[in-house]
Amino acid sequence: MVAGVLSISLVWWMGTHKTLEDAHNRSTDSELVHGNDDRNNRLHIVYEIFAVSPAGKSFTLKYGISGQNNFITKYGNPRPEYQVPYYQNMTKYKDVQISYKILRENIPGRVEAKKIERELINKYFSRYGYQPPEQLRPVPEMLKQLKKVINGK
Repeated sequence: MVAGVLSISLVWWMGTHKTLEDAHNRSTDSELVHGNDDRNNRLHIVYEIFAVSPAGKSFTLKYGISGQNNFITKYGNPRPEYQVPYYQNMTKYKDVQISYKILRENIPGRVEAKKIERELINKYFSRYGYQPPEQLRPVPEMLKQLKKVINGK
């Protein structure tokens, strides 16, 4: 029975998907490239997640990128939208209001969006001497260079 189900599933999949050879030949086709692949040439956004203290002081928690075609939710884009409650529920942010804003949109491709995100993080690091508190990547260029010096490379 399992083999029969697998065979039917394989026949369905083969009928609805492009061949592997076709995928290699059209590697930048938006249908075929994963959203996290640097060959993804679909439109992107760059966003900032920030906190606002009761006194009204605002500070950046992180910058991020997302595919723009996801603008189907109540407030705009699911990627930053689902991250806001995550940070809001952290104990260390219980006394602040977490929100996000889209800094740039209609960015052609993931590589360009990552470049803009990296520039924002580098500017932040240059100004404050550290990266935004919730920023996992990319690592600021100055910090990369400092680590190389410390490690003797």
